[in-house]
Amino acid sequence: ISADDWLAPTMLEEEAKVLDANPKVGMVYSQAYDVINGKDVLKMPKPAGNKSYIGRDNDFELLLTKGDFIPSINAMTRKSIYKQLGLFDTKLKYMADFEMWIRIAQKYPLAYIAKPLTHYRIHGTNLHLNADFHQRNEWEFEYILKKYLQKKMQKKPFQKLAWQNYYLKVTTNAIFSG
Repeated sequence: ISADDWLAPTMLEEEAKVLDANPKVGMVYSQAYDVINGKDVLKMPKPAGNKSYIGRDNDFELLLTKGDFIPSINAMTRKSIYKQLGLFDTKLKYMADFEMWIRIAQKYPLAYIAKPLTHYRIHGTNLHLNADFHQRNEWEFEYILKKYLQKKMQKKPFQKLAWQNYYLKVTTNAIFSG
């Protein structure tokens, strides 16, 4: 967590309670506020929705087809998950957390609390404003898709949608960057 972001006073307790009550869940996350010019703007991950859930069948596919909808500021994972799956991929500069969420969702159910438990401040020095962000982000997203949608893998219906989402993001970035 960055020094200018903050957690709700009950965030750790609420998320730990979900993990304690559901030993098969590998990670829990919640809604977050983006703080823009001092005002809270609810950041509700669309694939997660406005209802809490504990485990669902398609989080792995949703992450690959919809992109990173899990606010890293409030994702809580068991230490044993890192021991089993390994640490963050050091080849990734901006999307290491996203790749980890995919890795976790591939093996474990996720849980979601439909309540904002964190505040993420948006300002002029956020990482997504770095000069290399969009180009590096494209490379990292392609790297992640290749890692999880290998040719030797049996074709699954969501694979085509995952690549469509990638090319849409690349095209959008190209348009907005001129």
